[in-house]
Amino acid sequence: MQTVSELTASLKNLLEESFSDVTLQGEISNFKAHTSGHCYFVLKDNTAQIQAVMFRSKAAGLKVMPKEGDSVIVKGQVSVYEQRGQYQIIVFEMKPQGLGALLAKLEELKKFYASKGYFDQAHKKPLPPFPKRMGVITSQTGAVIHDIIQVLKRRAGSFSLILNPVKVQGEGAALEIAAAIDQMNAYSLCDVMIIGRGGGSIEDLWAFNEAPVIEAIYRSRIPIISAVGHETDFTLSDLVADLRAPTPSAAAEIITKERSRLLQVLHNISSQLDSHVIQLLRLLKRSLSHTLKHPFIQSPEALLARHFQRLDETAFELTKNMTTKLYLSKLQLSKKTALLEQLRPQTRLQQKQKELLKVSLTLDQKMRLQLSQRRQLLEKYKSSFIAMNPKNILKRGYCLLFAENQLVLSSKKHVSGEAMRAELADGTLHLRVL
Repeated sequence: MQTVSELTASLKNLLEESFSDVTLQGEISNFKAHTSGHCYFVLKDNTAQIQAVMFRSKAAGLKVMPKEGDSVIVKGQVSVYEQRGQYQIIVFEMKPQGLGALLAKLEELKKFYASKGYFDQAHKKPLPPFPKRMGVITSQTGAVIHDIIQVLKRRAGSFSLILNPVKVQGEGAALEIAAAIDQMNAYSLCDVMIIGRGGGSIEDLWAFNEAPVIEAIYRSRIPIISAVGHETDFTLSDLVADLRAPTPSAAAEIITKERSRLLQVLHNISSQLDSHVIQLLRLLKRSLSHTLKHPFIQSPEALLARHFQRLDETAFELTKNMTTKLYLSKLQLSKKTALLEQLRPQTRLQQKQKELLKVSLTLDQKMRLQLSQRRQLLEKYKSSFIAMNPKNILKRGYCLLFAENQLVLSSKKHVSGEAMRAELADGTLHLRVL
């Protein structure tokens, strides 16, 4: 006879030995992540289900935490939970299928590019406050380009926009988007660029997660705004771009933000100026009206008659005084002119100029004589130096005799066979004493 515990233990050992490495495919149901770190759930298909547990040591390695309804592939060992007498699978590995696989791949790509610094704030370029040309990379037939144009018309008035049409989903879309970004940079077609599309599923937006697009955005010299999908959508292009906009329309508003703000400021200033000018004109009009009613304005002769008379008297006195002063000045000028005629400084100046010219000629003659004498002396010294040049002496048939680099001055103190060197005008001879 066996106890329940003994039977359960036997079944547990039998299952663990027979099903130690099992791979199952199914849908997650009743998923619970316990505070301990263990995960409990049911793995089911259309006709059956099995309890499953993934302990903390394995669950910590999950890239994306599974959720209700996810299709997954698990590897593990079939066992028995003895307290309930219930068989279950202890999961060692879990991989998502379908949408789950895409989310896992997205998370993997996100970590990869983050580790390379593609999302660093230091790499992001500031947007130009007043761009002259705006570039848009999106579908030619989609609603995105029409939404952007409507926003620009409303907020920017006149603008220059370049559309580089591309596929925004499906096979080859990522390569087209990347090529369009490179073209915009190669030819400097715009000052700022919007890349984007409308909303959709993660599969629809996947082109904006692919490596060609991420690399092209990262190397772009032109600032890029990523406007992919709706506000809740998320792609890697949003992280690597210089700025992320929740929608394409919002991207157009961001580009024109400074221009719109400046236009609003100018409009406010213009309104204030109009108001101030109108108020000033009213005050001036009121002041002018009051002034025109003044008695002196109504009869100006009463105000100015006394001043006119005083002006006439002052003019008469001024003319009289000026005539007297002019006469005295002319008299003094005549006296000084007569004195200047007596002194005649021009004559003395001409005499001094003649003396200066004579001295200058004398100095010039002396200088020329000195130069001639010095030149003759220099030629004399030059001839002496040339005559004393040893090379010139050698040319006349002489030579210089050296023994061990010492000039030979006597035939004594030299022995037979001793090596000597003779320096001639045109070369050197090596000799030996006989």
